[in-house]
Amino acid sequence: AVPIIDKYAMLSAGFVSEEDSKDYIQGSPNDPYKGIHGTNILGYDDEVFIVIRSREAVNVGDRFTIYEPVHVVRHPETGRSYGTLYKVNGILKVTAAKEANIYTALITLSFDAAMKGNLLAPYQEPTLIYPSKQRQEKNLSGRILEVPDRRSISGQVDYVYLDKGKEDGVEPGDLVTVMSVPNRETGISMPIGELQVFIVKSRTSTAVVKKSIDTMTIGHRSVYKN
Repeated sequence: AVPIIDKYAMLSAGFVSEEDSKDYIQGSPNDPYKGIHGTNILGYDDEVFIVIRSREAVNVGDRFTIYEPVHVVRHPETGRSYGTLYKVNGILKVTAAKEANIYTALITLSFDAAMKGNLLAPYQEPTLIYPSKQRQEKNLSGRILEVPDRRSISGQVDYVYLDKGKEDGVEPGDLVTVMSVPNRETGISMPIGELQVFIVKSRTSTAVVKKSIDTMTIGHRSVYKN
């Protein structure tokens, strides 16, 4: 069986969340512009200093996901803040303790440039999701909350961020049908694409585009399939 999306695509897809972090990249010992905020670009095999305040015990070998906020996300219907879109830049591994709450680490996987101030979260190994014919019945409808770079998408290698999550009963592997904007004369909506969820947060989820016959964008209605 082939998973619906591979491990590295899952790790780099990003997410919308209201979560925040007290942990971050402080800088790099090799930064020629040390002390000037935001000038050093960090990538694979770079050594960095990190600040971990979310927990007391950090061990050599512990891994953290590197991510950064992109922009505040507002719900397409209500206009209210629905959290922040976060972009994942890579993974790092702790190599030594430096002083209280400060550690030396090595970037072991890079998806995009990391910088001083990027946030950190404890690394979680992705659980691969495989196609399944058994589906739990769900009477759940929502909206596309955000798309990468705020563009309209129609390809089958794109992600979308949905306004339903764990609190609504969404689970990894759920299939979602995207509906067109209702016809002005008939009021009828037609299926224009199919998504499959692979990351689930409290109130949001990230899904991969499996099928599409028309462009999909923010505000399109999403219906969870039985």
